[in-house]
Amino acid sequence: MIHIKTIVVYDFDKTLCISPENTLENRQLWEKVTGIEWKHKGNGWWSKDETLDCDVFDIKLNPDVAKQALIDISDNDVYTVLMTGRMPKFSSKIKEICRRNSLGYFDAYYFNNMSSTDKFKLSKLEDLKNEFPHVKNFIMWEDRLEHIPLFEKWGDDNYGSGFVMNIVK
Repeated sequence: MIHIKTIVVYDFDKTLCISPENTLENRQLWEKVTGIEWKHKGNGWWSKDETLDCDVFDIKLNPDVAKQALIDISDNDVYTVLMTGRMPKFSSKIKEICRRNSLGYFDAYYFNNMSSTDKFKLSKLEDLKNEFPHVKNFIMWEDRLEHIPLFEKWGDDNYGSGFVMNIVK
């Protein structure tokens, strides 16, 4: 993997994917399509399998981000990573959403096995830095404004001007 010149990390929800939101309309749609009452009360939308049900929701990718991901996936000098705060149980659903939207396979997929998304991601960023110590360029795609300062500090500390943060709104 010495040929790798750049690492690019893509967040999933609200960055690469236009994920269904936790709305009354989406819960009602799920009930209408499945014929089953939405059993989850309160918070925790992002931890529920139903939220990525491709038979209920027409889940699309963010076209601009997906276009760049496709370019990066096709570049042999780029190591592409899909890193999400979603738990490992979402692995097959997330890969299916990418496949249904004609996006190739990333080099690596990381799913949150901790409680804190920002700590999980910082830990994985360190792992990537250690796995590819020769890489000088590191790019991230992220939407969560509260996490961006942490990632920018990490990037500046470890890659300086070789770090790029793409903020998706």
